[in-house]
Formats: sequence, structure tokens, C-alpha cells
Amino acid sequence: MSQEPLPIHGSYAVSMPDVFAAVRDYVADRAFPPIDPDRIFRGWRHKDALPGRSGDDADFAVLTILSDTRRGTNVSGFTTDAATRDDGTLTRSKLVVCEVLAEFYGDADLSRRRACAVETAFRDEIATRFLAGRDVTPLYADAAREVTPAEHRRDIPPRYAVTLRLSYWMSLSARADWFDNANVHFLVEVDTHYPMED
Repeated sequence: MSQEPLPIHGSYAVSMPDVFAAVRDYVADRAFPPIDPDRIFRGWRHKDALPGRSGDDADFAVLTILSDTRRGTNVSGFTTDAATRDDGTLTRSKLVVCEVLAEFYGDADLSRRRACAVETAFRDEIATRFLAGRDVTPLYADAAREVTPAEHRRDIPPRYAVTLRLSYWMSLSARADWFDNANVHFLVEVDTHYPMED
């Protein structure tokens, strides 16, 4: 999945991967036993009610993007096609470290096994290869843990969670004029004509 530029503020474009879609596809592929991608929901900003609390309805996962943190300063770039003489493209990019919380609901043993499988594969080249074409790089995964609130064990299905850390590049780009030659009509020796004062 390549990064698609989206126009913003008229003259700029922003490019960044779809982190939620990449992690959703990874979880659907690596959770064991497998989980239906349609049973993986976005945390916080989802528009649909979560499934029920018992039986097959309780078998689902929720992915929540917890943070997007800058690493380092901007990286600048400029590209152009000298053959066509078109405007160049000026880019400003930043490296982002993102945390995604993956929560697995349902039968306690099933949820635990899914969380452990996702965490184990995310620390391996398995995840690196899977996410390589999605412009997302896996960095680390916390150990799977049970997070079912003790006071609500009768009201909500068992829940196991794992926090996934990954990185991606976010870029702003804009068209810019450029030149590769100049006509100079007057040159002066700066040191001679503009001597430094003591």
C-alpha cells in the first residue's frame, strides 16, 4: 500500500500511511485462532456499537491508536525532472513512533492466545515482512496482559491486550520553482570591495 498524497490548504499535500488499516490487516492475519477482519473495530472514534457480551457476539477485537510521537527533526528534500523542466517538489518529512493498543475480547483462553500470537509475531521479521509494503515498520510489542476490570467480570467478556509500537514517515510536499543555471553579468571580489572593519 503506497502513500497517497492528500491535498490540504490548497498548495500543500500530506502523505502518511493508514496505520489503522495496516494493523487491522496484520492482526487479522496473525491472530491465532484467526479473527474475522469485520470483527476488528476502531477504538474511541468508532461509530458502531460493539458486539454483545456473550456467545459468538463476544468474539471481537478493538484497535486504538494511543499516540503519534515525533522522533528527531524534519528531513528536507527537493526533487525535479530536468528533462521536462517542470516545477520541483519540496518535501518536509518527520519520523513518527506510533502506539496501538490491540484488545481481544471473548473466551479467556481464546483472547489470551490471540494476544500472545500477535505480540510474538510483531517482535519478529514476520511482522516486518508483512508490513513492508504498507510504509509501516514494527518496532516492539509489550507482553500480552489481561485487562478485564475485576468489578466488571460478570458484565463484559474477558479481555487481553497488547501494545504495539511502530514507526512511519509523515511528509508535507509542495510544488516549487527551481533553476539549474544563471546568467551573471557582474562579479566583484567581496573582500576587495567590502573589506572587513577592525
